[in-house]
Amino acid sequence: MSDDERKRMIIACGTDLRQIIPAIDNEYGLLKESLHKHRLYRQFMIKRTKGIEQIAQIHEKTKIIGEEIDNIRLDLGKIIKYLRRDLKAREPPSSDEAITSNARNALSEVEDRKNAKRLKMQIDDGQTKRKSPKQEPPRLISYEKVMPKISMEEVTPPPPSSPAPSSPPSSPSPPLSLPSENVSAKTLKRRDRLPKAFATASEQLGYSALLAIACKKIPIPINFFEPLSILQVICEELSQAGPILSKALESKDPLDRMAYVAAFAISGYSGMSTARRRKPFNSLLGETFEYSSADGWRYHSEQVSHHPPISAAHAEGRGWSWWQTFSLTTKKYLARTIENIPELPVRLKLACEDYTWNKVKVVLENIAQTPEKWRLKLDGTMVIQCSNGTSSEIFFDRTKGTAISGIISKNNKTIKLVGFWDKYLQKDGDGKFLFETVPLDYDGDNCYGFSKFACSLNDLATGEAQTLPPTDSRLRPDIRFLEFGEPIKASAAKFALEEQQRTRDKSTYEPVWFHKKEDLMTHNFLWISNGKYWRERENNFRNSNSPELFSTFSN
Repeated sequence: MSDDERKRMIIACGTDLRQIIPAIDNEYGLLKESLHKHRLYRQFMIKRTKGIEQIAQIHEKTKIIGEEIDNIRLDLGKIIKYLRRDLKAREPPSSDEAITSNARNALSEVEDRKNAKRLKMQIDDGQTKRKSPKQEPPRLISYEKVMPKISMEEVTPPPPSSPAPSSPPSSPSPPLSLPSENVSAKTLKRRDRLPKAFATASEQLGYSALLAIACKKIPIPINFFEPLSILQVICEELSQAGPILSKALESKDPLDRMAYVAAFAISGYSGMSTARRRKPFNSLLGETFEYSSADGWRYHSEQVSHHPPISAAHAEGRGWSWWQTFSLTTKKYLARTIENIPELPVRLKLACEDYTWNKVKVVLENIAQTPEKWRLKLDGTMVIQCSNGTSSEIFFDRTKGTAISGIISKNNKTIKLVGFWDKYLQKDGDGKFLFETVPLDYDGDNCYGFSKFACSLNDLATGEAQTLPPTDSRLRPDIRFLEFGEPIKASAAKFALEEQQRTRDKSTYEPVWFHKKEDLMTHNFLWISNGKYWRERENNFRNSNSPELFSTFSN
């Protein structure tokens, strides 16, 4: 430091202070200026040294990233090279065993596609155009033709004695009360096992096959599917709707009601257990599915769009109604990971209260491996809101397995939730379960990992086909073939149905059972039930203009 009054410089040397007094007064100013310049120079050199180190670190990181990009570019170049070579030649010229195996798988799928097309030409009696309402009711599928070795009477329970569904209101907003005789346990019995304990053998898809599938050069192998459609899988979200929502209606505390609604929303994921490793069939445009539960609720759905795929679903029970428009944004990462991100919210009307929540991201890892090695995870935050001001947040973390946590809040009151999305949910510190899954008491691996509820979704009782529209998922021959353990016929039927869908004019299709409307709570445009489905069911859909989606397999 400098002392201008006495014209001296004070220098700290460790714990000692030493002073320098210039011999000549004029030298004090020069000495002070020199020390100041030295100090500035030293600070500059320190900053310069740090800057050089940072630049070196950035350069090193850039070099590493560049090397990784070069490696990825080389790998992609090799994959494209092998794929082009595989698609041109029947036998792959590469000597690498893994690439040879993957290429043969891809060629096998191309050959299966050709065989399926030949089979379609043999069984197709010609394209059947959609009938107008003035014509006679659409013909039902004859399984004697497409499934000659299977007797449906031997594997299904007896039909309901008097199915007489009632008409729902024209919109989902008012609370509902369904007649007990319509969906009572006495008149409705569903199976809890698949007709045949069978699961197609799995195989590993290499990069060449995955790229071919991504480019739509070859279809996804049939052994990557489970015998359910997208519309049926959406219905699985309601597997525990009856008991959970009944308890919610009985609760007087809004925080307790929110806890049960959160349990209901989370229970919709419980069917996605680690044993479920396969993909459901994409629903065809205009395809429908209905389900009546012994718990007192009923469900119907429709595929309202093909590109992009959009499914509309509606369910109603005693005192509640539920609906959603199901669409996804899919992200793929180097053919190893797929992320499915739901785009639209789910809605629930519980007595006089409205609820809404978002669905979280579904992550599927290791898709290049066999289905047994796939890893399914959920990630994100589910936010549940109620019209009474109560809100809840449920936290899913892909790094913590299936463990979840949550919080419910209203007017400075809070409730903490803990559990596992595939097992149970409970209030923190309370041993009472808000929902709990039932462990399988049979070999789930041989039944696609289906729960008892999932096994009931494709059940078709004797005579029940006459009460369904010709668009119901249970009438799909490809799903039925796969369910009975005939993957070759299932692959051929799937190809025939997809080819038939390509020939139909999709631009003029108008959904039959749903209409698009703005939701006043979420301000999203959702597909809402028009209330006609159950009324038309009473007349066996004689007056409906349902398309004949499965006419390839009609008499």
